[in-house]
Order: sequence, then C-alpha cells, then structure tokens
Amino acid sequence: MTEKDYTYKKHSISEFLAKTPLFTPFKAVENYIRQCYAYTSPCEIAGETFSFHCEKENEIRTFELHLTKASLNYFGSMPGDQIPRELFASDGRLDFEHHFIGECKSCKEYHVDFLLHVYTDKPITPDQSNTIKFDPENNMEHPADEYDPDRANLYIEKTVSS
Repeated sequence: MTEKDYTYKKHSISEFLAKTPLFTPFKAVENYIRQCYAYTSPCEIAGETFSFHCEKENEIRTFELHLTKASLNYFGSMPGDQIPRELFASDGRLDFEHHFIGECKSCKEYHVDFLLHVYTDKPITPDQSNTIKFDPENNMEHPADEYDPDRANLYIEKTVSS
C-alpha cells in the first residue's frame, strides 16, 4: 500500500496565465498550510509574471500582474496575518473573483486583463498566524497544519481574459 503524500506544494501560475483556456481549473496549491503565501488574497497574486504576446511590440514578452489602484489601496491596508473575510464563502472555503491587469514589462503600454476565480475545495482559516508544533520524534518544529492529513487544495481559473 502506498502512503499518501501530504507535502505542501505551491505551483507557479506563469504557465497557467499564459496558456490555460478560460474556465479550466488549475491546482495552484496542494495540501495548503498557513503562512505559505499561497494566492489566498489578491495581493499574493499581484506581482506574478508570465510570458505573453505583446501586440505593441509583436513579440512574446514578460508581463506582470498588477492590482487596480483601488484594490491595492484596499487590500494593501489589511493586516498580513488575516485573509479578508469577504474572500470566503459562507461554508468557510476561500472563494473570490478579482480583476488583475497584466502589463508588458518591456513597453509598459500593452495590457491584458484577467478576471481570476480563486477557491479552495475545503474550508481554511482566515487566521494566518504562524502556528508551530513540536515533533518529539525528530526534535524539530513544523507548521501545525502539516499534521492535518485532510488539508485543502487551492484552485485558480480564468473567467475572463482580454
């Protein structure tokens, strides 16, 4: 019998942004743990880069995701140890859609818009405090979430792109 792998894995969303069709879920995080900066708020997605065709330069260039100014002001002013409650569904799962602007880093003029739907398959806590447990077997500290075999996965899908 094979033992299940409960290791936390955060996957790059660069390829997803560049090539995945609309409404195709992408598993961005497997076995979510707190304190992993795992795309759980718009601020954790902003700054991601991807390759895309710049129509202004007619070349594949590197683009970077940005928040709108209003979103940056709103989410940037929130405490870093909490995921904002408005990003959750009533059942405790993370579930939000947000608008991002992909800007060509070369010409700084060509933009592509994304509306991303971010959600988990199980409830997660809004509290992102670094909770540690001591493992006496190997005399080491580990994030407490690592001891939970029933952790959530986080998915992202593009719902609109231009």
